[in-house]
Amino acid sequence: MSTNHNRIKVSDLEKNQPDKILTTNQNGELEFSNINNIKTDNYNDLDYTLEGKALDARQGKVLKDSIDNLNSTKQNNLTEANVGAFENTIPTVTTITDADKVPLLVGSLRRMISWLSFKNLLDTTYQPKLISGTNIKTVDGKALLGSGNVVIPDMDTTSDQTVSGVKTFLNGKLGFRNVSNSITSYFKNTNTASRTYLWPDKDGTVAMISDIAGSMPAPYLQNVSPNFLPVTQRANIVINGSFFTPLMTVTMSAGTLNGWTFVSSNQIILDITTGTTTAFYSLTLNNGTSATYTAFLHVNSGTVFKPTASDYTDVASIDVSEGDFIKLNTYRSSIWDSNNHATWNKEFDYTKNHELQFSFIQSPLGPGDVSVSFSLINAVTSAVILNGTNSSGASYYKINQTGQQLNVTPTISDWPNKIVQFRWFDGVLSVYINGVLQFNTTISFTSNYKIIFYAKRCNFKNIRYIEY
Repeated sequence: MSTNHNRIKVSDLEKNQPDKILTTNQNGELEFSNINNIKTDNYNDLDYTLEGKALDARQGKVLKDSIDNLNSTKQNNLTEANVGAFENTIPTVTTITDADKVPLLVGSLRRMISWLSFKNLLDTTYQPKLISGTNIKTVDGKALLGSGNVVIPDMDTTSDQTVSGVKTFLNGKLGFRNVSNSITSYFKNTNTASRTYLWPDKDGTVAMISDIAGSMPAPYLQNVSPNFLPVTQRANIVINGSFFTPLMTVTMSAGTLNGWTFVSSNQIILDITTGTTTAFYSLTLNNGTSATYTAFLHVNSGTVFKPTASDYTDVASIDVSEGDFIKLNTYRSSIWDSNNHATWNKEFDYTKNHELQFSFIQSPLGPGDVSVSFSLINAVTSAVILNGTNSSGASYYKINQTGQQLNVTPTISDWPNKIVQFRWFDGVLSVYINGVLQFNTTISFTSNYKIIFYAKRCNFKNIRYIEY
C-alpha cells in the first residue's frame, strides 16, 4: 500500500481473506496478519492486583466450576464441605450479649438475627405452643417438658414394689388373679361412708373396725411396765393385753399423751409426760367398745424406795429374788401360816409423811381365789399394829385394828388392778385403794414400823415405800 496518500481507500483494505486483522509491523508499517496469531498479555491465577492483564481461560474454567457447584447445592442440605467449614475456624465465646448476631436458616436462605430477637422469638411465639400445644403429650395433665424424671410404674413386674398413698379404683372393685391367672376374685366396695378394714395380725386375730358398735371385745389390759413414774418425766410405757387395734382411741386422765404406737393386737406403747402432782392415772381404750382402767399408772413426787432380795428377813417358802415382786413357793391351806412369810426390813419413819403401797395377784399354785395376808408391826417390839386379809370367797378386804374390824368397800373382785395404800399424813393413818380414800384409822404411831407379807394363794407385786 502506498504511503504517499493521506487517505486510505476501502478497496485497499479488502483482500477477500477471512480471519485477518490490520496491524503494524516492526517498522511501523500497516499490514494484514492472521487473527489467531495475535498474542494477549494474560495471567493464569486470581491473585493479580494490577490492571492490564487478561484472565487465562484455564483459571476462568476453575472459577466457573466453583460457581456451578455452589449453585447446584441445596441450602437445606448444608455440610461443612460447602458452607460451614469456615465456621470451625471461628473462635468460640463463653458469653453472648443481646446485640450479638447468630445465623438463622430460613428455608434455603441464611440470615443473621440478634440474640435478643432470637430469644424473644422462642419465648413469646414458640414456647407457649410447646407447652400447651395440641400435639404435646402429657402425663396427668402436665407436659413432658422441664427438669426431673417421669417414673412410669411397671404394673407387669413380678418383683416387690412399695406403693404409698391412697389408690382409688373408680369402678368400685379391686380384682386379684390366682397363680395360674385363670380366676379373678373381686373386692367390691358398697359402703356409703369411709371404712377401714384390717388384715389379720401374726396371731391370726382379725382386728375389724365395724359399723356395729360393740361387735369386738373391749380392749383388755393385762400388765403395764413401768406402772410407777416420778412427776414431770417423759417415758415410754409398754402395755400388754388383747383386742388392741391401730385405729382405737387412747386417752389418759392426767399428764400428757405425746403419742402411741400400735405394735400388735396384744401390745401398744405409750409416749407420755407425767404431770407436776402426785396422782393415779386412769387409761381409757376404745376399739369400738370402751374400757377404762383406773390407776394403771401412779405418778408420785416423793422419794421412792423399792425392796431388793437382800432387804428381806425371816423368809420362808416365799421367793423374794425379784425384790418388789414376792412369789408363793408352796400352796398353804391356812391364811395365817407362819411357814410362808417374809419381812421387809425397811423401817417406815413415823416422823415423816409417807406412804406404803402394794398390789397382789393370784398365784398359779393356788385355787381360784386371791386370799392374802399382811401385818404392820412395831419395828422395835414386833407387836402387831394392824392386820389385813382377803378371806377365801370374801367380796371385801378386812383391815383389823385391835378390838375393831373395818371392811374395805366397795366390792373388789379385781384385786390385781388395785393398789393398796397406807398413808401416814400429819399423824393420821388412812387406807386408800387406787388413790381413793376408804377410811381413816384411829392408829397413832409413836415409833417406826415394818410390814410382814404372808402368802396363801397369791403373790405381792409393786411393793414401794414413799417419803414426802
